[in-house]
Amino acid sequence: MRILRFLYQRLVRGFRVAFMLGAAFGPFAPPPPPPPPPPIEDNDGDGQTRDEQ
Repeated sequence: MRILRFLYQRLVRGFRVAFMLGAAFGPFAPPPPPPPPPPIEDNDGDGQTRDEQ
């Protein structure tokens, strides 16, 4: 009976891992976060960006 319990636990663990991987990388996975906006550059070195001038 101990071997049956061991096999059952391995089966349940395998299904749990497969379900978690499917939820993370499957077709219904949440979309990746949007990329961060590019930093605003100080082109002329006066400490102000082009939008602040």
